[in-house]
Amino acid sequence: MAAGPDPKSTTSAGPSSGRPRGHLVLYVTAFSALALLGTACYLFVGPYLEVRALIKRVHVSGERCALSDAELARLGGTGQAARKLGLYARLPARLVPNRGCAVEMLGGCGKDGLPVLETLLQDSDEEVRICAAHSVMKTHQPSSWRILKEALGSSSPSVRLWAAYGLGWLKEARSVDALLLALEKEPVPPVRRDLVLALGSIGDRRAVGPLISTLEDKDEHVRATAITALKWLGDPRAWPALMSRAKDPHAYVRGSAISTLGEVAYSQARELIIAALTTDADADVRGSAAKALGQSGDRSALDPLKTALEDPELVVKAEAERAIKLIEKREPPK
Repeated sequence: MAAGPDPKSTTSAGPSSGRPRGHLVLYVTAFSALALLGTACYLFVGPYLEVRALIKRVHVSGERCALSDAELARLGGTGQAARKLGLYARLPARLVPNRGCAVEMLGGCGKDGLPVLETLLQDSDEEVRICAAHSVMKTHQPSSWRILKEALGSSSPSVRLWAAYGLGWLKEARSVDALLLALEKEPVPPVRRDLVLALGSIGDRRAVGPLISTLEDKDEHVRATAITALKWLGDPRAWPALMSRAKDPHAYVRGSAISTLGEVAYSQARELIIAALTTDADADVRGSAAKALGQSGDRSALDPLKTALEDPELVVKAEAERAIKLIEKREPPK
């Protein structure tokens, strides 16, 4: 019969021989888990709690979602703030409140916030995309106009609107071609209106022709905004088209045209303005005409203005009285 293992042998694999090795594996595993937990806390939980506390303070105080210098410093500067705010903003909406506020704050992170905002413009949540479009311009970075130009092609009208607004605010002439193309294709009137304002704000003469065409837009607010934009551009090629808008079917547009013509082309539009004062069916348009005549200083307009003192509408009487006083205060031409 073969002999069994010697109980005294040092090479025997008794039940206690694996215990120290098993404990070591356990300790290493536990340490690794703690290290991973610590890393997760540093990378995710800590920043999440910081940003959540910051947003809560902002909402309690009723302030705007913007970073003060002190808050930016507490978050570790622009680089760390962009990382932490971006992490918070990317979490699912069901897990975090007020993601949009975090996105708005990214605008205060300058160039560090811009790449995060560009990514958030592709977020599935429309509110986040809207806030990102609004915040891109607040980074004050030279390259931000390129991001907003791309956002003009967003499926969300609100994102397109804020992209147009931002390009107008930046006054970036390199965006004019993209704005003109967007204006030609845009189906939503409020977005067209902001595209028109952006073109007027930038002040590039390439926009004169397309803006004159926009005076025929089917939406009255877009037509009135085009009048304002053309006034800002100050190109005399637009004056005949503006004069035609003094006969627009919508009173709001007629009033805008009369006011603008009084500022930029009074000598050409004088008879048109006087006719609006005496014959237009809308009291606000007649009031705008009276105001335009007063601002012109034209003493030959005193007679129709005195007649307007008998207008049945108080707003017209008041504007006519102010216009008369304004003209009479001026020295007559020698």
